[in-house]
Parts: sequence; C-alpha cells; structure tokens
Amino acid sequence: MNVINVMMFGGRRCGKTSVIAAMKGCFQNVFGENTNLDIAISDMATMDVIDEKNTEISQYFANKTRSIVMNKSYAAT
Repeated sequence: MNVINVMMFGGRRCGKTSVIAAMKGCFQNVFGENTNLDIAISDMATMDVIDEKNTEISQYFANKTRSIVMNKSYAAT
C-alpha cells in the first residue's frame, strides 16, 4: 500500500485540526469502503484530539436551529 504523509501548517486556532477531523469523518463516504485508501494516525493522543473535534463538529450541525439571513438593505451599504 502506498503511504502519503500529510503535514498541516498554520497559526494557532486557524482550523487545521478541524480540517483533518472533517476529512477523517467523511473519508469512507467519499471514497467508499472498497478502496485501499485509509487515514491512519499513529499517535493515539492526536487521534483522540481529532475524534473529539469530529464530535464537536457533528454536535454543532446537529444542534443548529437557526441559520444566517442576509439583510439586503445592509448588504447594499
């Protein structure tokens, strides 16, 4: 199996972990179970942080009861 190493660069709190968590969370849905593709994280502490972030993202969208509505008069200014 081929391995691709990925490293995320960016400042603190810019969303690196959120991006990785979102990728890991929907990886099988995008690529399917019948492929040889997988996301593997060898560091269990990092894996725990990513799993927590994925849970946080899921809860945010599951509990969302309102959306943003753009006010046309405000947008024109």
